[in-house]
Amino acid sequence: MNKNYKWALIISLSFLLLGGIGASVWYFFFKDKEAKTKESAFEDYFEDNGEPSALDFSDMAYGEMDSLERQILDKDIDKIKDYVDEKDLGKFKKNKHGVFIRVEKEGNGKFAERGDEVIMHSNGYTIDGKKFFSTYDYKQPLSFKAFTGQMIPGFDEAIEKFDEGAEGTIIVPSPLAYADQVIKGVPKYSVMRFDIKIVKIKKAPVPKTKKSNSDYGIKSVEKEKAKTKGINAPEK
Repeated sequence: MNKNYKWALIISLSFLLLGGIGASVWYFFFKDKEAKTKESAFEDYFEDNGEPSALDFSDMAYGEMDSLERQILDKDIDKIKDYVDEKDLGKFKKNKHGVFIRVEKEGNGKFAERGDEVIMHSNGYTIDGKKFFSTYDYKQPLSFKAFTGQMIPGFDEAIEKFDEGAEGTIIVPSPLAYADQVIKGVPKYSVMRFDIKIVKIKKAPVPKTKKSNSDYGIKSVEKEKAKTKGINAPEK
């Protein structure tokens, strides 16, 4: 092995070593920082100072759609319009994400808020008429926590239009329903129709707030001040 070859080999190995160290530093520092940033952003998406934000799960689902899913959403909206006209289903209102809602019977004015328990009966169909779900078949209603992501995004936001005792229909475009998931033999990207009846809405319990040490400290100071003013002094 000649001298020039040795130097070339040493230089090549040095570059490989430096490249490996650089890649490791990038992965463990920058990549980890990027992951933490995304994780933090995800948490901020739903929370504001520890409380749920106004941003709902449909907003998230809509925001995460790629260009293909947005094209599917637009096509689904056209399908739903044709379906409603063909079946002569009456007047529906389309919300900002493309979910079609019709309240046939209004209830008692008690609407669900985030975390409330909603008890309802429902029949679920694809718009070609295939029934894939029915609480009536199980002879018991369905229960879920409102606006917490327990239901598909399009349904989750539409439920805000139904008060206790209300009846109606929700038609959800596939990207805001089960998207590319196959449910009980239902093809992926199927538009869903739900005929619902809200049986009861149970308000979520209000969490008890604990008194902080500072609260007790303030009260102690106020008590001492009161004593010095003679407020708590015994009557003569």
